[in-house]
Amino acid sequence: MVDKVTVIAFFFEPTFGGASTRSTEIVRMLKKITREVVVITTFPQYPSGKIEDPKYRGITDDICIERDDAATIIRIRLPPLPFRGLLTRFFLFSIFGLKVILNLGKIGQYVKGSNVIYSHTPQVVSMYLGWFLSKLFGADHITDIQDLLSLELRDWNRRGILARIFALMALLGERLALKLVKRASTATISLKIATKKIFGKNNKNEVVWIPTPVALEHFQERDKYEARDYVINKLKLVPKEFMDKKIIVYTGFFGIYQGLTDLVKVIARIRDKLDNTCFILMGDGETKRKVMSLIKKLKLDDVIYVGKKVPRELVPWIISMADMCLLPLKGRTSKLLALPTKFYEYVACSRPILAVSSGDVRAIIEKFKVGLVMDSIQELEKRAEELERLLSNDKVLEEYCRRAKVLARWLFLENNIITRFFRILNKKGYIRLENLSRYQKRSTYTHQAPSDIYQSQALFQIYLLALRPVQPSRPLPAIRWDSTRLS
Repeated sequence: MVDKVTVIAFFFEPTFGGASTRSTEIVRMLKKITREVVVITTFPQYPSGKIEDPKYRGITDDICIERDDAATIIRIRLPPLPFRGLLTRFFLFSIFGLKVILNLGKIGQYVKGSNVIYSHTPQVVSMYLGWFLSKLFGADHITDIQDLLSLELRDWNRRGILARIFALMALLGERLALKLVKRASTATISLKIATKKIFGKNNKNEVVWIPTPVALEHFQERDKYEARDYVINKLKLVPKEFMDKKIIVYTGFFGIYQGLTDLVKVIARIRDKLDNTCFILMGDGETKRKVMSLIKKLKLDDVIYVGKKVPRELVPWIISMADMCLLPLKGRTSKLLALPTKFYEYVACSRPILAVSSGDVRAIIEKFKVGLVMDSIQELEKRAEELERLLSNDKVLEEYCRRAKVLARWLFLENNIITRFFRILNKKGYIRLENLSRYQKRSTYTHQAPSDIYQSQALFQIYLLALRPVQPSRPLPAIRWDSTRLS
């Protein structure tokens, strides 16, 4: 068993968002296979820059130490700046890294003795910081790749010479950081393939895909009307007239890559075609105010924004009340490489998905038949009648739910995820194979998927993608199946 792992995660609970959820759930898994986990993170200031959580509001120290079961959490205070724009984000990320280095006298006593430094977020800064700490404390260095800045630069609107210079610096910084990486985990198969391509054919760096774990004790299948009764009558988050309507739910981050402002405009144009259908949007982020003002301006009574802060353990109840769940993505690279945390949460709750995406998301939805997928948000306007027919067909929706349940059991089989952690941590003999078998004997979570969906090699064809950029309207060319890409 690994004695100690230090995780660098700028975004961590109770901060909202997919990056925070992934880091939090991975730490939860690491607790099961390590003796101690140390997390270096920030106070929950994202995205407003203010500390709104009452648990941390009264703390005046720049560094706060929390102790959890088998975990020590080190929180670092940042300047109270909202996360708007690339330059502000880069400044806050740099301050985070600088404060960690300047306070090594206090932080080092908790990091000392770590076998592994595990870099999570922010992507580039945590890579450099993790490499530095690994050299300083004689630990091994692993990084978790949730996106590739060099590919996302293509989606940026680079106007002006300063923006182009900044983009070039970011690209060079990431490429140099990746040269320091020897082992990496990725959030998607697409990122694994893309990362291996950046490393080169002759590079022996190990890259392992680790799906985002989900707390299945909270995110699980629930009766739709039982969930509606709880959310409407007990939590009082949604009007009572929504009880018998068709409900489409979005829970997640409100950012530029989600395209929610465009989505609201499309909803305004198609609401006459969607009979007895309403939309519920819940989350936070930089575009939240724009979305709220747009809903008010267009007088969309059938679109509700849930502004009340909801504890994470109650989010599954809101997802479970939906007939379908929204998963919009905007930007060519985001559509190809992203597999957002909310996708895992929707599937864990056995809900059909209405997605705007390509790459992994499109392949999984189409292969497992767990929803409807489109190339762009504007396409939703053209296919509004098709969506209306789907929402009116309860038998098809029930079948989507059944297939989502099967997919969830495969994605979140705890033994599979733990095995991947053992593989990436077992490079220098930190873990013995008998520890893995001992863990598997303790685990009681097993599932046998129906043969009509769980089909040999065809199952793994869901991860087809083209590494080169393609137009959304073009189909993704098939890649010959290779079992080594999934190991």
